[in-house]
Amino acid sequence: MKLFGNVLLDYDSFRALASHVRIEILKKLDESRSTVSDLSRKLTMSKSTVHKHLERLVEVGLVSKLDEDRKWVYYEITPKGARILHPENVQVSVILSTFVLLLGIVFIATAVYMIWFPVPAFSGEQLQLQALTVLLGASCLFSGYYMLSRYPWT
Repeated sequence: MKLFGNVLLDYDSFRALASHVRIEILKKLDESRSTVSDLSRKLTMSKSTVHKHLERLVEVGLVSKLDEDRKWVYYEITPKGARILHPENVQVSVILSTFVLLLGIVFIATAVYMIWFPVPAFSGEQLQLQALTVLLGASCLFSGYYMLSRYPWT
């Protein structure tokens, strides 16, 4: 099932979100990572109840458990959980990175055009202009590709 055309909800995730307590936990973890004790205080619930709900959210991949050999175990929202809470951010970042990628393609195409069809009036400065256009295009291509590759598509 697609939510807003961008976030894929499988059956287990959908069932995990059927509880209003789990949704509140996701909202609290969206603010900052927390321990079970922190969440139980914020939600005014028992630690065992919060822990049970957290384990269910960890099972479906909406929350991750950070056990770094410390005294406390922290929980934080995963990118999948953040996309469920903020689907509008997914659209904006994909559109922005695609625009930057296309801008890079336009700069590279302009540089290639200037090489194949040189303008006689810019003979001395044309090489600098071509180099600048290629650098701008390459940087836009790489940054657009980087932004798109960092997007978790699942």
